[in-house]
Amino acid sequence: ANPQGAGTAKYDHYDITCTPNTAVISHRTAVTFRRPDGTEQTNYSRSVHVLEKRSGNWVMISNAGHPLNDAANLLYMERDLFDGTLHNDTKFFERVAMDDYFSINPEGVVVTRPQSLANAKNFKFDSIDTDDVQVSVHGDTAVVSGRANVKGKIGAQDINGQYRYMRVYTKDNGRWRVVAAQITP
Repeated sequence: ANPQGAGTAKYDHYDITCTPNTAVISHRTAVTFRRPDGTEQTNYSRSVHVLEKRSGNWVMISNAGHPLNDAANLLYMERDLFDGTLHNDTKFFERVAMDDYFSINPEGVVVTRPQSLANAKNFKFDSIDTDDVQVSVHGDTAVVSGRANVKGKIGAQDINGQYRYMRVYTKDNGRWRVVAAQITP
């Protein structure tokens, strides 16, 4: 039975590490359910499964899961935002960007949320690889910074290179939303 408001689970962001005889599989689990007031809430957790090859068959020998803290949730949001950018999919950005969101692009130009959405159709990325990602949470405000190695174009302009970026988040009705960003070569 599926009682009204029961949660639905979605699994994503799989990371798999293998040796000839062992494997570690981890993933994010998102469970979305309807609150009594009718609003939806999503709770995230991370699961880790350890497998071992025994007599030629993979056997799960350990399984663990835990809820994600704010910093981990923000790291996943960053991955989702970069995945959306890479695939020219603005749906996630539309959900998490505040109406008054703005960014400062590498040329120092201020870009609003509507302009960001309109400009997205001109982006063509081959890859966006991030590293040195740091998350700093201060109550209902958080800052995420990192480095992105980009291969792609905006229109006919080549934008290959390394960039530093920073995004500012705030909690809005219990969920993290992006407020501002800056990208610097």
